[in-house]
Amino acid sequence: MKRSRLMYTIVILVVGVLAVAIVGLYMVFFKPHRSVEDEQAIRVTAVQLFNDFENDEASANARYLDKAVEVTGHIADITTDMERHPVVTLGTDDILFGVRCTLTDTQPGLQAGDTVQIKGICKGFLSDVIITDGILTK
Repeated sequence: MKRSRLMYTIVILVVGVLAVAIVGLYMVFFKPHRSVEDEQAIRVTAVQLFNDFENDEASANARYLDKAVEVTGHIADITTDMERHPVVTLGTDDILFGVRCTLTDTQPGLQAGDTVQIKGICKGFLSDVIITDGILTK
C-alpha cells in the first residue's frame, strides 16, 4: 500500500513539473512579438530623453522604461548590430553619448545629420539611452 502511494506521489510530481516546464517554455518561445506601430507613444526629443535619464535615472525609468517612445533628433551615427539591424544614434548635448535606436528594418537613404522621428521601446540607460524595435515615423 505504501509503495503504490509513493509511486502515485512521484507520478503526480513529475507530471506537475513537466506541465510547469511546458507552460514556461511556451511563454518564452511563442510569446507574440510586440509591435510599437499601433501603440500610443510618449513623444520626446532625444536631448530631453537623455537628460531625463542622466539627471534622475529612477524617475526616468518610472516614466519611460518598457514603454513606447517617439524620439525626435538628429542622426549622429549609423551602424549595424550583430543581427544586421540598423542602429541609429541620435545626438544629445553630451559629446560622447546619445540615444541609441535599433531599427527593425533597413532604412535606405538615412545619413548623419538628418532629423528623424523614431518610435520604439525604451529599454533604459547604459551610457546611451537604449531604444529597441524602432520604426521610422518621419
